[in-house]
Amino acid sequence: MYDYFGTSNAEPVQDPQQDVELLAASENEHGTMIVFRRKWDTCDHRDYIIGDDTVFLLWAWGADDPKPGKDNSFHLSYHGSNELSRGAKGIRLTGKQIHWKFPDEEEKYPYGIQQYDFVNSDVQVLKAETYHHCKIIKFPQLQQRHHILATLDILTLYLPPKSHKMVLTPDSREHIHRVVLHKCHIPQFIGLSEESVLENYVDLVGWNCYGAEYPPDLKTYCSHSTVAILGEGYEGFKYPDHVGVEIGDTNAATYYRLEIHYQNPDGLYLIDNSGIRVFYSSTLREYESGLLVTGHRRSPFMTIPPRQAEFNIYGLCSAECMWNGLNPEGTKILAVQLHSHWIGRRAQLRHIRNGRELSPIVVENHLNSNFQDYWLLPREVKIIPGDQLILQCTYETTKNDTVIFGGSATSEEICEAIILYYPKSRLTDCRSQPELFHLQDEFTPVDDAYALESDSDPTFSDVLITSPSKLKNRYLHDYLSRLNWGDDFFSKIVEQKWKNGLHYMHCTGNGGKKIPTSSHVVPYPVYEDYTAPAQEPDKCFKWGTTSASSTVNSMFLISFVFSVRLLYAFQNAIVLHY
Repeated sequence: MYDYFGTSNAEPVQDPQQDVELLAASENEHGTMIVFRRKWDTCDHRDYIIGDDTVFLLWAWGADDPKPGKDNSFHLSYHGSNELSRGAKGIRLTGKQIHWKFPDEEEKYPYGIQQYDFVNSDVQVLKAETYHHCKIIKFPQLQQRHHILATLDILTLYLPPKSHKMVLTPDSREHIHRVVLHKCHIPQFIGLSEESVLENYVDLVGWNCYGAEYPPDLKTYCSHSTVAILGEGYEGFKYPDHVGVEIGDTNAATYYRLEIHYQNPDGLYLIDNSGIRVFYSSTLREYESGLLVTGHRRSPFMTIPPRQAEFNIYGLCSAECMWNGLNPEGTKILAVQLHSHWIGRRAQLRHIRNGRELSPIVVENHLNSNFQDYWLLPREVKIIPGDQLILQCTYETTKNDTVIFGGSATSEEICEAIILYYPKSRLTDCRSQPELFHLQDEFTPVDDAYALESDSDPTFSDVLITSPSKLKNRYLHDYLSRLNWGDDFFSKIVEQKWKNGLHYMHCTGNGGKKIPTSSHVVPYPVYEDYTAPAQEPDKCFKWGTTSASSTVNSMFLISFVFSVRLLYAFQNAIVLHY
């Protein structure tokens, strides 16, 4: 077994400093297993330092044995373009690795746990870069209260009650970006039963969630109570034993909206029956979990200029929104999912209390749209009324020549954190965006500003500039796109102005009901920055040296199973040969 490294999309090079140790290898009719280990930090500048955030393991295999070269090195033949001979997997190698086993994967199905599939019915996926399909599903009346224990998403993901699991048809996996399950709710004061309004939609195939044909009733009653958000590239989420999510009703059947985000830019003929499998039980957990979305609102107010090595966007959850929306005793965060699209590179969820920044809740330095997992926190983080949350997302647009605006399509961008917490409170959505007049103060005022801010799907393409006269009647979208974003100094001025200026808060509870606040506009909080604890001296003070006190705890161990004799990864490559 040898340690190689990659310099480009080409054959890896054998590393002069060998830092991998083969522990075991075996082969049988099922395949080949290799167990090896290396230090988290090898003090080799060619090696990747493994930290707490996401690591992407790249793997590939070929049909031919490596050919001996000079100095005990080997030449590797190209593995080919077949997708079955190569791949990548996002994973966190530090900390406790959790490999959940769902009830339907047990040899004997666990007593007292039921499952229900929220799935599509022969949906033809339309040609689109991003197509959002929505379907109404009826869940039967229950005789007593139940909790979800787990759920599975696109690549299998778990959600509240007991658990939930994403069910995929084979051809759909690479075309599904995200799955969301909403519970429909009609307020009692409306005077209508859910059955009278929603039953007629149950047997229909569904609609484009944002198309003109989408029924207004569903937009009003089935969009604001989110039960599960499941992202691409993650196997599933299973709630801890003390937490569950309510499902169904004992008084009547309940209705849910299944929303799946498809990617089909080439217009392939796809018929899909994917969905979410929910595992639930009548044995209630101690606490009921809630779901909170924070960060930046999905709107063109999120404006990311081109040709930037890094550009930061900030989304707030204000102290007053937290004060009015959380339970008086506060709540505990147990998991966080970070969400961006293709140009997102890093994200961190900051926690502010009484003018001081506490330890970040989550820091991800390798953000990737294809790996939307939940960070199960090693220690639950308590947030209390009056705290503030700031989500900072960093984007890289060096290969982009046009401005990228915020939105739901994959060609647009997102800066969101999905927070799973307990006990449940009424707060479900706490996001912000730069206040429009402040956003435009660097440039020029526009008309219908506050109407645009309150729009659920605003667009700058329809907003005309009113002054100065030289810009009058130009569309705001066009004006923003043509600014001198190639000037790094100008771009950073704008970034800081949007961060430190006023922010329009979106603070809502169950059913999309607004939570009252004294003002919808808040300033960026002033706080003392967090200071991390002092670090131990760098043991790599001299290239190639290692600490004499290093133990197995500073190493990781991986077991790979393959049905071939060769593996190599282009970055920090590991070559197996025997």
